[in-house]
Amino acid sequence: MKPGTVSVVIPCFNCQATIAETLASVADQTLTPKEVILVDDGSSDQTWELLHELRQSRYPHLMLLSHPGRESHGASMARALGVAHASGEYIAFLDSDDLYAPSKLEWQLAAFERYPEIVMCHTAVQVIGDLDQAAFYETALSGSPESPYWFRRQKDYLVRNKICLSSSLVRADVLNRVPFSFVGASKVLFEDWLCWSLLAGKGRFLYLPEKPPFIAFIATPSPPGSLSLQLMPNLWRLCWGFGFVSCTQALSSKWFYWLALIHLRIASGSWAPLLRICA
Repeated sequence: MKPGTVSVVIPCFNCQATIAETLASVADQTLTPKEVILVDDGSSDQTWELLHELRQSRYPHLMLLSHPGRESHGASMARALGVAHASGEYIAFLDSDDLYAPSKLEWQLAAFERYPEIVMCHTAVQVIGDLDQAAFYETALSGSPESPYWFRRQKDYLVRNKICLSSSLVRADVLNRVPFSFVGASKVLFEDWLCWSLLAGKGRFLYLPEKPPFIAFIATPSPPGSLSLQLMPNLWRLCWGFGFVSCTQALSSKWFYWLALIHLRIASGSWAPLLRICA
């Protein structure tokens, strides 16, 4: 397998305490990525200065980016900026407080060679921060089929997000055809869930459950996305209100992007009045 096919994209926001260890885990990969792109999202601590120091002292090939005026637009837009500058055949996302196991990229690229039809590969996770919560999070981010699968055919894919963003490796040509980011996405939350739901229209996913897992959380991760089942009837009515025959048909349309956004807004409780109107 030839190296140099992966671009690692890391959004950075006030991560001066963790980013050095995160970068070290990338540098220790058994298959060296083509490039590592760090996008500062308007950090207010010393993250920006530390990134330059790390490039000068340890990692001279780091690509450092920021928004104009070093403004903050959220992790989703930071990832999009990194992807726009990436030149690898695959995009590996990594949060600035997570770690890669040494063979993570090598095993995932081998999986793409075994299953050329897949567009995304994700893995099991291990929590090494708050061990009291480790079992819960490791279980919540597991359980996907262990052979190539259609994400939208999973009965709970709009109810529970079982894919850890930092475990993902995505075909760049496919990701670039998906509008996975928008201004304000991080305020809505679940922007990675939106990405998977859109990406699922392009091909099958693959889950690697091998032990030890290929991704580890330094700290306790954010709670896995979960939507209340009680909201699902309202989603169906919302689909009808938009003129869709069913939610499944809506998911094949570009309208899904906005439909899913509205759904996730409802799930977060920020549009509770809309629920009453649709009920």
